[in-house]
Parts: sequence; C-alpha cells; structure tokens
Amino acid sequence: MATTKVINDVIDLNQTGNTQGLKGCVGTTAQQPTGVEGALRTNTDLSSSGSASSMQFYKSTGDPTTSGWVTLTNDPPPLIVDYLVVAGGGSASAAGGGGGGAGGLRTSYGSTSGGGASAETELTLSTGTSYSWSVGAGGAGGSHVFTGIKGRDSTFDSITSEGGGYSAGPSSGAVAGNGGSGGGGACSSTTCYAGGSGTAGQGFGGGDRTGPLIGAVPSAGGGGAGGAAADVTGNCNTCATAGGVGLAVNILNTTNAATASVGEVSGSDVYYAGGGGGSIEDYGGSGGNGAAGGLGGGSTGAYGCPGTAPLPATPNTGGGGGAPGGCGSAYSTAAGSGVIILRYPSSYTATVSGTQSSGSPFTEGSHKITVLTSGSGTITFN
Repeated sequence: MATTKVINDVIDLNQTGNTQGLKGCVGTTAQQPTGVEGALRTNTDLSSSGSASSMQFYKSTGDPTTSGWVTLTNDPPPLIVDYLVVAGGGSASAAGGGGGGAGGLRTSYGSTSGGGASAETELTLSTGTSYSWSVGAGGAGGSHVFTGIKGRDSTFDSITSEGGGYSAGPSSGAVAGNGGSGGGGACSSTTCYAGGSGTAGQGFGGGDRTGPLIGAVPSAGGGGAGGAAADVTGNCNTCATAGGVGLAVNILNTTNAATASVGEVSGSDVYYAGGGGGSIEDYGGSGGNGAAGGLGGGSTGAYGCPGTAPLPATPNTGGGGGAPGGCGSAYSTAAGSGVIILRYPSSYTATVSGTQSSGSPFTEGSHKITVLTSGSGTITFN
C-alpha cells in the first residue's frame, strides 16, 4: 500500500513535467516494477503540490501500514512570521512640558521586546488569508497653551502596540500621559508633575520632575522602549534629562533600514522607539542646553525662552517629541510615526494593500522582509 511522507525542504522533488526534479523509473503504477528496498520511482498516476507526478521510494520492512511505496511530498515550509510593531510616539505639551513618550514596541525577533520583556512568540499564519494592519501616526505638536497628544496605536492581526504618552503640561496643568512609553514630567510655578507610565511589555516610564520651582526650570525626558528617562531633581541649565533609549531590533539589517528610512541606525544595530528629550527654560540666561532624544528617533528638547523649537521626531521610528521651551511663544513639534516590519520565508510572496517603504520587500538570506510605513491595509501570503 502507498503511504505519504512529508518533507519540508527546499529541494524540489516533484517538478511539473519531471524535467528538473529528482527522478527514478518514470511511469504509471501499472508500468512500475515490483519494489525492492530503497528503490525510487516517479509515479505519473499521482500529483503533489501542483506537480504532475510524485516521487516514491519502496519500504519493505517495519510497520505494515507504512511499508510499500511511500510518497514524498514537496510541501513548502510553514508560514512562520516574525514581527516588529511600533506605535506612534507622543508629543510634548507646550510650553515648558517634558519630553513625549515613545510608541509602544512589540516584537518576536531577537531576545527582547519593549519594556524589558522577553521577545514574543512568532505568528503562524495561513496562506490566502488577508491580515489587517495599521501604522500609528505620531502625536501632533502645538503652541502655548497646549496639552500634548498621545500617539496612535499600531496593529497587525492580533498584535497591538500602544501609542506613546504625552508629557506633563505645566502651562495647561496637565499631568503626564501613560502610553506605550510614558511622557516626561515638568513643573509650573506652583506644581511639579511626575512622568507617565509605560505599558508592560512595550516600553518604560517618563522621568519624574521634583525639586524647587525656581531657576532654570528643566523638564524630564519621555520614556523609551529600551529604558526609562531619568528624573529631574534640581534646577540647573544642564539638569534636563534625556529621553529613554529605544530598543535595538535587527529584524531588518542596517543597510536595508537606511533604504527603507525606518528606525535609527547606530553602528551595527537599528533602534526604534526612543523617548523625547527634556528642555530648559533658563530664566537666568546663563546658557545651557536641552537634553538629547533617546536613540531610536526621539527628538532633542529645546533650550531658552522661547529658544529654538525642537525638531520633529524621526518618522517611522515611534520616537517621542522633544520638549519645548517655557515661554508663552514656545511650541512643540510632532512625534515620530510608527512602523510595522514582517519577516517570513522567502518561498512565500506577500501581496500588500497600503503603503510600503522604498525597497520593500527586502530579501535577507532565506527570508523576505515587508516594511509597512503609513496608513492601513491588508497583507496576504501565498
């Protein structure tokens, strides 16, 4: 009796027309000779994986239900998909707010996900099924008096990463927002606000703002996917704290990340979801600087009154917005949008509705990588 044995291999054992596949004696079942142990044959009465024939080998011993001519099938490898899903970062409140929190980060690739969690389990998907996705925008900036805006969530199938939290707003009296990573704390002339909290498995909290309410009025950075922002405990022109560091996830190599304009490349790694840096108002006018954004797209905080506005956070990183100066004319700028990156066996083809990056899909070794950069849509694997 003929039985079937599945071989998950890149070797094509069953080619249509038998012009390239592994061959034995070719013919129908009736034309084949009596089997001997280990004999091979190409049976044109059978088909396998779309081929016009199937390879078989003869097994004469062992379990009677598996002896006889055993059919070798040429099934593709399972559709196991690694993912990186980064939400949009949060923007800073104006004026005098802390740094915005980075967008939440969830990934199955490597050993670590956001917030210090272990990497998540890959997704096992089905061919011919449309899977929905959406890339979250970063929170918009605004002028005095403005409470920052939380970043938008990013989603792929069952995976959702939460948007980054906005910072404390001393002018508007707003406490720092929670999110994928939390926004940074800041002080008004009468009240100091703690930083927001990050979401477990996605990011860390923003720095707290404590200490006296006079002097340079520094604010704290927003949290990042790879680390929390430090607290501000004093008033000095260098006391603002940097945004929390993002997380290095090399699901896409540095060369291809640069081509796709996603993440922030540093050395041999690509970082995502850095927090926005804190700012200094500097009533004394003695000089100083805003704090750096976290590696992974977070923008640097402003210095002065009103000083130069912070640059927008880097798109497609999930970076938090940098903190603005403290004067009424100061304003904050946009946080970084998120990104979704999917890595899957190169034997599959992905059909995407929606916006992909330049160069997507990329090929790295035995895998393809699709990079989704804005809006929403579907992806289907075949």
